[in-house]
Formats: sequence, C-alpha cells, structure tokens
Amino acid sequence: MCELLKEMGFSYKRPRMKSLLADPIEQELFLKAFPERIEEIVKKGKEKGRKAKILCTDEAGFRRDGTLHSGWYRKGEIAEIPESNGRFESIKMLGAVDPLEGDFTLKKAPKRIVSEDYGDFLVYLSKRYPDRELIVLEDNAPWHSEKRVWKVLKDNEIDNVHRIRFPKYSPKMNSCEKLWKWLRESVTHCRYHESLKDLMACIWSFYRRVWRDKEKAKIRFQSEIPIFSNLAL
Repeated sequence: MCELLKEMGFSYKRPRMKSLLADPIEQELFLKAFPERIEEIVKKGKEKGRKAKILCTDEAGFRRDGTLHSGWYRKGEIAEIPESNGRFESIKMLGAVDPLEGDFTLKKAPKRIVSEDYGDFLVYLSKRYPDRELIVLEDNAPWHSEKRVWKVLKDNEIDNVHRIRFPKYSPKMNSCEKLWKWLRESVTHCRYHESLKDLMACIWSFYRRVWRDKEKAKIRFQSEIPIFSNLAL
C-alpha cells in the first residue's frame, strides 16, 4: 500500500496547524504595499547616510523538558526521553532575524513579557546597529503596544527604528519563526536539560555556532512567503 501511494504522488508527512483567523485579503494588501513602504524608509536612511537593515522580531519559550520529535534509534530499542514530572520550567527568548544578511540576535526575556521589555529589546537592537536604519517587522502580540513601545524608544532618543506590523496570524511571513525552529532542532528536540542554566548554555552555544555561518543562516531564514527576495536596500 505504501509503494502504491508513493507511485500516486503521495508522501508521508506530519500535518501542521493552519489558522482559520488569517485574512487572505489583508495579507494580499500587505504584500502589495510592502515594497513601497520599504522604499520610503530606505530613502530616508540614505538622506541620513545610513543603509537599511531588515529585522524580523518574535518571542518564543523553550522548555527544559525538551520537545519530542522523530529521530534515528537502533532497532529493537524503545526511545525514551526523561521528563521533570510536571515541573515544566522554561526560558523565554526575544529574537531578531535579518533574512537578507543571515544575521540574528538573541536576548533572554522575562517570564512575563510586557511592552517595556520589547521596547528595551528594540533599544538594544538600535545600539547594536547604530549606523543602520532598522526596518523592524513584528507580529500583533499584545506587548507590541504602539504607545508604550514608542515611549521607550522616545525616552532613549532612538531615531533609527521603523516598525511595520505583519497582518494578523501570518507566521509564514516572519523569518524569526525559522530561527525558533532551527534552535529547537538543535537544543530541545529529544533532549532533556538538568537545569535552566544548562538549557541557557546550550542556547548560547547554538547562537555562537550559527552566527558565524551567515550563508547557511540565509538559507534557513527564508520565509515561506517570499516577501524579501526582490527588495533593494
């Protein structure tokens, strides 16, 4: 039966969740307007003598218990991963990905993220790239509050951050989702960490290793909807 299904063009896959709340019309309008919005920011950056840089931001949590996933094991052996018996301790991370340059940033976040934490992260990015005009693409998380985040930027006299919201429920556009997938493959898939300190050490080890390989990162960070491929920065 498996051979017949393959001959008919089928393959064995794991399905993924698809949001029923995404608005295709809103997504289409965003994609049409996106190049023009980028062009305006690039123009402003050139007037200041700055080159533009795209950063897709997001937040994610990583459990010490790890995540179950398929893997290669010896025949006859039962694959088992330890668990902490209900103590689901985790670490939250803030991330920013440049899908065009293969650059990315990670920063540990509080257990409960608020708008001021995200604003501080944007300040951190601004100071990390002081000579760049940052085009920050973000989702519609409640802590991305317009007024409260802009107040943090204003209080810190940040003038090189331009925020653009993705349409609601559009993770396929956000390249930072690819970073989280890569990090989980390397750090939490079928791995048990004795402590949060051990988990954090593995996350930073991943960061140091991957950050040096920009070409590989550019391939991994390609969004499922190619919105960055023809941009002139």
